[in-house]
Formats: sequence, structure tokens, C-alpha cells
Amino acid sequence: TVDLTDVAEEEPEEEVEGEELLFLGSIKGQIVGIRYYHGEAHPGEYVKLVREPNNPYDRNAIRVENLSGEKVGHIKKEQA
Repeated sequence: TVDLTDVAEEEPEEEVEGEELLFLGSIKGQIVGIRYYHGEAHPGEYVKLVREPNNPYDRNAIRVENLSGEKVGHIKKEQA
């Protein structure tokens, strides 16, 4: 398991316009809010975590997407 808080505190390398900053790692947790989205993810499957600073309900929200780019849900507020 990777503690993503340690990674977030490091100075990011200079970003090239149009590219995303990507960190690889693993966490264990539940996906919440799955009833609101059509994407699916199964235990052990790779997913993408996307920060949502403009989320109207939680500015620390982190969205979960499957590898097809479909929204699956969010990680629990306590883990974001």
C-alpha cells in the first residue's frame, strides 16, 4: 500500500502543457456513490483516481474512473 500523502508533498516536476501529472500506487478502500454512475470496477481492477477541487459537495473529493474512462464513484471522504 502506498501512502499518497507523502507523494503529494513532493515538488512536482515541470509539467508540459496538455500533459497530466501521474502517480502510480495502490490503496485499499471502498468506492462510494456507485449508484449515481454507470461505470463498473471489480475487486483488484486498476482504476484512475481524479481530484475534483470544484466538486460542489466536497472540494477534496476524489473521483474513481475505470480504465475505459467511465465514472465509477468516489473514494470515501475519510480517505480523500
